[in-house]
Amino acid sequence: QVRGTHELTNPGIADLKIRPDSKILATAGWDHRVRVFQWRTMRPLAVLAFHSATVHCVAFDATGLLAAGSGDQRISVWSLYPPT
Repeated sequence: QVRGTHELTNPGIADLKIRPDSKILATAGWDHRVRVFQWRTMRPLAVLAFHSATVHCVAFDATGLLAAGSGDQRISVWSLYPPT
């Protein structure tokens, strides 16, 4: 059962993950960007424009660090909005 939807204005996404504390959602974009949202409201928090090719995957570790892997052969690691 679908519990809700949110329409994105950017091109497609390749992956999404919810941080372990269920406060942050990150998407891996076809437009080379990682987008970060507040999970419950889907309020946009950040657009991370680092990669030069499609971002294929995102992942959070137990401490809240966000990693993204891209077709540009780079992995980025971000410390965003530390869990409280």
